[in-house]
Amino acid sequence: MAEPIQHELMQQALEHFSSVVGEESSEHEYVPPMLESPLSRRSFMAMLSAAMAVTAAACRRPDYKLVPAVKNPEYAIPGVPLYYSTCYMHKNVVHPLLVRVREGRPVKVEGNDLHPIVGGKSSALIQATLFELYDPERIRPILVGRRPGVIPSGNYSTPQNALAKIAESIRQSAAEGKLTRILIAEHCSPMIEKLAALVAQHVPNTAVTVLPWAIADGAAEATAALFGLDATLVPNLERADVVVSIDADFLGTERNSLFMTRGFAARRRPTKQQPTMNRFIAVEGRYSQTGAAADERIIIHPSQYEGFLTALYNAIARAKGARALAHPTSNVQRAEAVA
Repeated sequence: MAEPIQHELMQQALEHFSSVVGEESSEHEYVPPMLESPLSRRSFMAMLSAAMAVTAAACRRPDYKLVPAVKNPEYAIPGVPLYYSTCYMHKNVVHPLLVRVREGRPVKVEGNDLHPIVGGKSSALIQATLFELYDPERIRPILVGRRPGVIPSGNYSTPQNALAKIAESIRQSAAEGKLTRILIAEHCSPMIEKLAALVAQHVPNTAVTVLPWAIADGAAEATAALFGLDATLVPNLERADVVVSIDADFLGTERNSLFMTRGFAARRRPTKQQPTMNRFIAVEGRYSQTGAAADERIIIHPSQYEGFLTALYNAIARAKGARALAHPTSNVQRAEAVA
């Protein structure tokens, strides 16, 4: 008996709900007409035009005085762009550039197409230098007295005062017999080298250190130990059929990323002379621009790089009949698959 009673109660509730909704909807079915405004469209346009005329009559253009250019810049013709040759320094590598200038303003920067390394190409960092010229916050005040992890308290200073404070700190440390070490970024500027030598020569107890040397960037030392060359090897990826990178962002932040990107991209476009593409395997512990372009990306912890390299060498050595190294304990299967 419970089911018929529940069914009847449900039916009654639905009928009551339908009747209520129907009454409310019927009340709002016909909306009463809106009251018409006495202001017509023609009257509104007439009043708007009169207001604009009064506003324009009450204003005038500012009085500007034009000063003629007595001396025209060299080779400058209005409407005709000029091209200047310059350089961009990325760490210890220099990229020759060609900048297009209109009426004294740089508007476009590209690599110098006459240079064999750049070949008329540029990177995102090079393009960013052009936008940096027009950045209103490019020249910022110098913050003095900030400690690591402390929110700035607003102790801003001018460059002159900041340099005076730094010089006073160095003189005070030298008077107390303490060693002052100045860290500078990696560069290839002879002027910076000369200035650093002058500082170390005239200021006692002062040493100037290039930052990559402090973090054991020994690519040139490894090349000298293996091949007897005091240089850094830069691979030509245009000749490589298989590319394996291990924690190397050669398409992003490496020194010679522009040259290696050109060579890598040349093999990613099949032609009649070279119908096959190269294969790229990236081994890294963090996501990078190079890993995003890989055909296969292997993620391992940075502490496992050495074991992966050892396993990769052993797999290649066994295939060539050479002597293998001490067997690694991790990533053996991955390294053998790469080999």
